[in-house]
Amino acid sequence: MHNDLVESIGTLLTNEYGRDYPLARLLKKGVAVHHAGLSDDVRLMIEALAELGELRHIVATTTLAQGINFPISNVVLGSYQYPYGVTMPTEDFWNIAGRAGRINQGQPGVILLAAHDDEREVALRKYLTSATLDLNSVLISMVEEALKKYPTLDLAKLSFMGDWSSFVQFITHTYRMVGAEEFSIRVEQVLRGTLGFQELRNSKPAWADALVQSVRAYASQLAGKQISLVDSTGFSWESVRATLSRMSDNGIGDQLLGDELFSGRSATLRNAIGVLLKIPELREQLVDRLDATESQGDFLSRVVKDWVGGMQLGDIADNHFSTASDGQPRSHTDALTHCCQRLFGSILPTVSWGLSALQTLAMARRSDDELSAYSQDVPSYVYYGVHTREAVALRLFGVPRVAAIALARTRSDGRGTNELRQFLATSKPTDWTAALGGIGQSYYTAWKLVEPAS
Repeated sequence: MHNDLVESIGTLLTNEYGRDYPLARLLKKGVAVHHAGLSDDVRLMIEALAELGELRHIVATTTLAQGINFPISNVVLGSYQYPYGVTMPTEDFWNIAGRAGRINQGQPGVILLAAHDDEREVALRKYLTSATLDLNSVLISMVEEALKKYPTLDLAKLSFMGDWSSFVQFITHTYRMVGAEEFSIRVEQVLRGTLGFQELRNSKPAWADALVQSVRAYASQLAGKQISLVDSTGFSWESVRATLSRMSDNGIGDQLLGDELFSGRSATLRNAIGVLLKIPELREQLVDRLDATESQGDFLSRVVKDWVGGMQLGDIADNHFSTASDGQPRSHTDALTHCCQRLFGSILPTVSWGLSALQTLAMARRSDDELSAYSQDVPSYVYYGVHTREAVALRLFGVPRVAAIALARTRSDGRGTNELRQFLATSKPTDWTAALGGIGQSYYTAWKLVEPAS
């Protein structure tokens, strides 16, 4: 067993998560957890330890299904449902089941579902049978739900409903690429490129006709609009237009283009996140998946500012997530798990995407010369939890956040990406201890585990 690797990761966990966090002790016993309540850095390290055969057991949520590729002998599912009785989609089940017994990675795998009584066994067998059937067409389901809510298929209204935003963006992008006249001629051909249209045409021809007409009507409204902003933001045109209006109402513009956004005195980040909370494409992540007290511009801006400012995860958890929505206090471990779930599952990817979109809208009418004076690193600062370009580059090379911040201070001499890559490739533990102190050795060892070729 590579005791030095396990010890180094344990030191990193103690430094960033606090001494009470139990994972460091579990790793020494060959046991790990893998879930959304861990930072991306730590999940990568868990996966690397598994690839080395250092772990005997991994207790995981469905993060197990998200692309990792290490040898697993058996998968045991305690349930086929998510919390609150939501049945696991069949594609999630097969993705998880597929982790067992991967080709060229050990013995054949076994997938076990736990049934504690006969009734449970019947339910599990029924679920497994349904999981082998073809999925219903996404497009058919979308049209059916839309027609239940509205008498006609009005894409401008539907663009605010879940999957319809992506559909409308696809239509807008295609319209922009082929031009108005060509698009009008080829509407049905365009729709054949969407998931399930042919099935819709075969099974519900009247619905298919209605969809073709709605797409043609929607396209006729796009003439003269600045629809390039749809591609550059990831929002529908309706969301772009509404967001521009809200930015104007809140006086949000140039302030988004500078690092002072993260200043404790600035209210711009709070106001910007307030705008993001009203964008349908972001709403699920920022509102529907957060507690009511968490889905507020003031709260989210304070969390993001502390994160970008370099605050340790354990301190962020204690400062912002130590109280549950019912007012009851959380233990440090529970607060930290909840904090990481919120940060890495919802807040950071969504706020970084949203701020990038707002920057795009703020810059849309500026010249290249004007734009050169502004920072375009803000979304990266939010995503990676750092506040310099050097630290962003180090994070891109797999350096843990705490180490990236410290190493960037010692390399803040305007070095470009290639120079930083070369520095990392030739760095020694002494370079890391010079920046981080005694724990630098542990961070260096942990980084080499996940980025051995850097």
